Amino acid sequence: MKNLTLLIILVPLCFAYGQTTKQVDYVISYDFTSVQDTAAGIYSEAREFLLLHANGESRFHSGSRHFNDSMRLLYRSAYPQYANPKTQEDFQVAADHYTSQMRKWKKRNPVNYLIRKDFATRTIQNVLPYVILPVQYMEEPLALDWVLRREQDTILGLPCTLATTEYGGRQYKAWYAPDIPIPDGPYVFSGLPGLIVKVQDEKEWYTFHLKAISLKPQQRLWQEDYIPSRSQQISRRSYVEQCRKQKQNPGAPPGINVPAEKMLEKKKRNEWRYYMTLESY
Repeated sequence: MKNLTLLIILVPLCFAYGQTTKQVDYVISYDFTSVQDTAAGIYSEAREFLLLHANGESRFHSGSRHFNDSMRLLYRSAYPQYANPKTQEDFQVAADHYTSQMRKWKKRNPVNYLIRKDFATRTIQNVLPYVILPVQYMEEPLALDWVLRREQDTILGLPCTLATTEYGGRQYKAWYAPDIPIPDGPYVFSGLPGLIVKVQDEKEWYTFHLKAISLKPQQRLWQEDYIPSRSQQISRRSYVEQCRKQKQNPGAPPGINVPAEKMLEKKKRNEWRYYMTLESY
């Protein structure tokens, strides 16, 4: 059990030594809010997500994740002596040092969505948002069936036009800005004749809303092994079933002991909590 716990600590440490930076074409920030209690109408606080594009692909993940990964990259530069531990003792020393430093800056990442869109192959990879090793993901065609509408609005000073689509058992409305000719957007959404500024499901349980945009090329963290090469591709059915299982019977990461009463509280919360997961095969 001790070795398994040590492995969990060392996974992000080893990951830090496999990161680099790259010039990206744009960085777009979205705020994401979701329902926390459908009966009481309680919503989460806004959480930042980033959309970055380079070399024909875009990546979408939380701002907290991006910050933590960037700090790990700085850690690698500051402490190269811990890069290649040879013995069990070396591993323990490296893990202890990394943990002591990480506690100073690590941000919570409660919404762990990770999406990769490949515009060359027209595919999208959606990583299962739970701590499972090996990492699991599903791959689907990058082809949402959009209906372009006539309704218009102005959001953050941008003239926008309405479009609707269905994804994962939900109906969505999206407002896109034709003046920004980027056919991309938050989460799995893309393919409109302009940047998606806002997207929301018909029940208004989930909302992605543009927060900031930078169309100036810039150096940003760009993990070459964004989805690890040893990851396991799974079907949509398996993805949905595992999401449902985690919702109904939440568990702790392997090697981490969580008191039974805490797990019961988490299960009760999940009865009212709905995640941005697929709800149909």
